[in-house]
Amino acid sequence: MRQAYAFVTGALTSALLLIATLIHLTTVGDGGAWDYWLGVSFGVVGVAFVIASATWISVGSRQNAHR
Repeated sequence: MRQAYAFVTGALTSALLLIATLIHLTTVGDGGAWDYWLGVSFGVVGVAFVIASATWISVGSRQNAHR
């Protein structure tokens, strides 16, 4: 179950980062500043989500080890 959750989390995060990168790369002209910060925010949220998920999984596995 945890492996499936980790896989889905990784896939969703990768998809978000890919979408943010594509949005950033398709930016043309001076109006692209908000696209840049949108990409940065997606990246930060993605990294935070992965760290939170990894922490949640490791805490859960430690709790199961004590049982």
